[in-house]
Amino acid sequence: MFALSEVLPLAKTAGWPASPPLTLPVRTELSEAQIRFFEDEGYLSVPSISTPEEIALLTTLYDRMFAGRIGYEDGNYFDFAGHDDRNPALAQILMPSTYEPAFRQTRIFQTCEAMARQILGPGAEFLFDHAMMKPASGGK
Repeated sequence: MFALSEVLPLAKTAGWPASPPLTLPVRTELSEAQIRFFEDEGYLSVPSISTPEEIALLTTLYDRMFAGRIGYEDGNYFDFAGHDDRNPALAQILMPSTYEPAFRQTRIFQTCEAMARQILGPGAEFLFDHAMMKPASGGK
């Protein structure tokens, strides 16, 4: 986990407030047609649920977590495609927001949470997240 003092300078460049909580207003109204599409097809593509600045911040946090092998001691950092967790071909981290709570304070998280409640109902709650470092070459 990174200290808030490390995250806030990055957050400021992403337009986040200078002090916690790092929340942003979220507008997430799905249309009835989008909800129906999800129910019929099992997926939904929604454009622009974050900003380029937020993606840059998340990329920095994400890269630092993988470089630090965050979650390894708990068994949550491992190789998705092979047998070498020390030198993974396709590294993954289970529950990354447990190690970096700033992920749950982002526009993208808030937007996805609000959309899930629209689709699944007001009782829907966050249970699991997963991060994967998957290079364009597919880990070859």
